[in-house]
Amino acid sequence: MGEKLSSNPRWSLRGNSLIIGQYDSGETHEKHFLQTIGSGNWYWSEFEEFRFGKTNNLLQSVWFHIPEVNLDSEQAIATWQSQPPVEGLLRLVSPEQLKPEMGDFRFFEHSGRFFACVTEAALKDSKHRLRFRIARDFDLLFADQQFCGWLLSTPIDYLVYFWEAPCPILQAEDNSLAFWVREYLNLVAEPYIDLMEEADPKFREQLEELYNLIDLNYGAVNQRKILHDAIADVIEKFYD
Repeated sequence: MGEKLSSNPRWSLRGNSLIIGQYDSGETHEKHFLQTIGSGNWYWSEFEEFRFGKTNNLLQSVWFHIPEVNLDSEQAIATWQSQPPVEGLLRLVSPEQLKPEMGDFRFFEHSGRFFACVTEAALKDSKHRLRFRIARDFDLLFADQQFCGWLLSTPIDYLVYFWEAPCPILQAEDNSLAFWVREYLNLVAEPYIDLMEEADPKFREQLEELYNLIDLNYGAVNQRKILHDAIADVIEKFYD
């Protein structure tokens, strides 16, 4: 207890993923994967990726896929957010292949205090809940000793394009950015993605309106640009 991963979280809108690990490219991730044991696949996996050291069996990295289904109510996730975190690292105790489930829902708190991705199990009553802090501002969630999701505090601090380390926020207050990130997540979600694939003009208008609102010369400019470019990617993917 008391030990954490030294790497900071990286939340990618483009990659729709969250990574914590000491690698910064596809090549270094593949090398890391081959040097560790656990769940996942170096190129793609239907399970969440947990990698452990071969000699000490301690957690070395995680890679999570973010679902495209939004959770409607904060109430369902509030009990997790209010749970005090316990700091430490996981240790692999079984040689069997891990198969941690991917999340079913995501939830971005409206003021940007936290971002969570959870399975159905996290929303059900459970006798024992554990919020396990494995890295700065990042917690794994366990219900009755089963992994059921994760929670990232101050998520905008960790926005990245993909592999790079998060840029420091140069301006402390940016009240608009959390609202815009939430709007992006509300738009680029199921069932609306299906309509975008059919080139529904209503969603192009909403995406372009959000894109044009973002002033890149004010506030947390690095994070604003990441969001701005993510919106441009969605418009190009579905409409250009």
